[in-house]
Amino acid sequence: AGPELDFGAWAVAMHLWFLGVYVVMIALTPVAMAAHRRWGLAVPAALAAAVAAVDLATIGAQLPYLGWVNHLLPWAVLYQLGIAWHTGMLRGRAPVLLAGCSAAVLVLLVTVGPYPVSMIGVPGQTLQNTSPPNLAILALGIAQAGVVLAAAPLLNR
Repeated sequence: AGPELDFGAWAVAMHLWFLGVYVVMIALTPVAMAAHRRWGLAVPAALAAAVAAVDLATIGAQLPYLGWVNHLLPWAVLYQLGIAWHTGMLRGRAPVLLAGCSAAVLVLLVTVGPYPVSMIGVPGQTLQNTSPPNLAILALGIAQAGVVLAAAPLLNR
C-alpha cells in the first residue's frame, strides 16, 4: 500500500466518523424522547450550555482531551431540536428566530470570540471548529436548521 492508497483510505474514513455518532443518537432515542416529554426545549438548551462549558474547559482551561465529549453533544442538541420540530414545538416564527439568533451568535463567536471563521478543518490552525466540534459549529448547525425549518412550509406546498 502506497501513500496514495493510505490517503484514499483516510479520505473515505474521514467522512464515516459521523456514523458512530448517528448510531449512538439512534440508540438514545428513547431517552431523548423521554427527556423531551419531560423538559421540552430545556433539553437542547442544557445540551448547548454543556457544549459551551466543554469549550470553556478545552480552550480556556487548556484541557484539550475534554473536547472529545463534543463529538456527541452538539449533534445531540440538533437531534433534540429535530424531536422538538417533530412534536410541533418549532412552528410559526420559532424557526426564523432560531436561525437569526444562532447566526448572530455565530458571527460573535468568530469575530469577537476565539473561533476561526472556517467551519472546516484547516491544516496548521490551532483551533478547529470540526475536530472536535464546538460551539461555533453548533451555532452554524442551528442556524441552518432554522433556515430549513422556516422554509419547509413553502417547500412542502
